[in-house]
Amino acid sequence: MKPRTAFVRLLFVGAALTVSTPSLAADPVPSAASAPTDRLLWHEVRLDSGGAQGLALLSEYGVDHPWDCPHCRDPLNPKTPLYTHLGHTDRRPCGDYSACEFERGKFTMRLLRRDPAFEGLPREFETMESHCGQIERPPAGWDLVVTAGPGAKTRTQCLRLRDRYIYAAQFHIELPGTPETSRQIMANFLGLAKEWGGYQTRGKAVPPPVPFEN
Repeated sequence: MKPRTAFVRLLFVGAALTVSTPSLAADPVPSAASAPTDRLLWHEVRLDSGGAQGLALLSEYGVDHPWDCPHCRDPLNPKTPLYTHLGHTDRRPCGDYSACEFERGKFTMRLLRRDPAFEGLPREFETMESHCGQIERPPAGWDLVVTAGPGAKTRTQCLRLRDRYIYAAQFHIELPGTPETSRQIMANFLGLAKEWGGYQTRGKAVPPPVPFEN
């Protein structure tokens, strides 16, 4: 059998950038539709920019549990209460965001934990936002690495799976506006992806992010 290539997926809004790396495993990469949640999340190095909701919901509920429509969730009887909208206090027809508040543009983030993906950045740094949806809390097994800084509303800004370099960020490093922040995070992440080896079933667990003392 020819050795296959592993993939490090960097998912941005509406698009995917795929970087190939050598792999130790020879099994095929499972699809999101067919793979168990733990296999989907645990055997690759992943950064979802602006995709915090998707990875958190997969981890919390899996693919068989009904999910709320992000356009018209009923906040009084949600199917997935982990996911909410900023300022959403009433039910609206599908596609109507008039009851929601939005965060768009440049906002300040605050690091809560020491993590290699954010090495070289100050405790507070600026990056771009474009959302009204949010995750209420980290799912089991995930740590909150970045939260809202002064002026931002969304507390859950970046989650990391505790023993893997798998990140779910609410902010958008792919948007123009904060190029130095984006370059630093992407360079750090690509270094981690190369070090860990991409998608592989025999990847070793990595140290969890460590909270700052204050």
